[in-house]
Amino acid sequence: ARRHPFHNMPQHMIEAAIEEGQRPQLEDVSVTETGLYYMTRVMKLCWAGNPQKRPSSQQIVEWLSASALQLIISVVPVSSKYSIRNGCIVTPITNKEVGPVIPSSQLWICCDGVAGAELNFFTTNTMVEAGKHFIREHQVYCVKQCGEHVWVATRAGLECSEVNVFNINTKDVIHNINLKENISCITNSDQLVYIGTIEGYCLAIPVNVVAVQNDSKLCVRYVSEYCIDGLVLTQTCLWASTSNQIHFLNTETLELKSMEKRIKNTQAIVGKMMISDNGDQMWSAHIGGIIMSAWNAHKRTHICDVDVGMCAAKNCHISTTGPHGNIITAMCTALDTVWVGLASGHIMVFAMNPPAELLSSFRPYHSDVRFLSACKYPGPLGKEECMMLCG
Repeated sequence: ARRHPFHNMPQHMIEAAIEEGQRPQLEDVSVTETGLYYMTRVMKLCWAGNPQKRPSSQQIVEWLSASALQLIISVVPVSSKYSIRNGCIVTPITNKEVGPVIPSSQLWICCDGVAGAELNFFTTNTMVEAGKHFIREHQVYCVKQCGEHVWVATRAGLECSEVNVFNINTKDVIHNINLKENISCITNSDQLVYIGTIEGYCLAIPVNVVAVQNDSKLCVRYVSEYCIDGLVLTQTCLWASTSNQIHFLNTETLELKSMEKRIKNTQAIVGKMMISDNGDQMWSAHIGGIIMSAWNAHKRTHICDVDVGMCAAKNCHISTTGPHGNIITAMCTALDTVWVGLASGHIMVFAMNPPAELLSSFRPYHSDVRFLSACKYPGPLGKEECMMLCG
């Protein structure tokens, strides 16, 4: 709590207050300021007035050894009537003329339902909610920071698809882009925003919003008969993934440079892609599958497959014949690790170097993990090299 117990009570009254059942109040202390979230819960259990209700030393040691207690810094509720869809870390942008556009990184959480969607804004160093934005009659499908703006792709069924371009500082929509195609993924370079669609098209749009508002010419290329599941930019090309192929495209013209096709295997599907921090490896996983794959980002070749489903069954005790609790629902790379979220609510952390050894697993949720997003900035404790935010 970063304060003395009973700091607001005279010293001579504390002993009597404890005997009467009073305990230090934490309700007015932000969860992120109380240290590790589950550590606080263990501490409060140890305060029980009845010794029989206090945990034993053995129980405390077991709890302190648990991955969930060691890894989870804070738990923050999202005040939304909708279900969480995904989240995006928005990092500080520095303008040479006016300084930082935002003082610290933010977490934008997208929630949606039948009636519409809403964006919930949090500052990552305190996890205090900083506002909301409502989107009527649309569902959010992907969100991506592109320079000084955040691009949020929404759809109303399969009939209407648009991109709302938000100002990072004011969180206002400054432009709308209506598209005939249904958006499935977004990535960007310093000059261009790349959009993948369900219909298999790839679009390149200027990242400069003024150019977009002036209807600057788009570059559109038909890539595949299948949905574009992921787009990742490397130093040499744009990777565009479908269910069983990776297309390597020219970053300016979107012309096909080469292609890598997986051997026909219904479980080893390419799907979503994430590149390592050093740019050496690409990791892919089909959302709804059980296999995760590693690729050499420079040679554009396949390295290995990781059977996440089997690993979950062995280490998380999830039945492989049950209601598909071992399927992958989210994935994210962070430093030298790969984090995978499952439908069971488990999170598994793998070493990035082959053979991708399982480092840790824990279960923060009782339903599917919707998103994993790495924040490479100091967090609530001020000492983190990287945090993983999930929902």
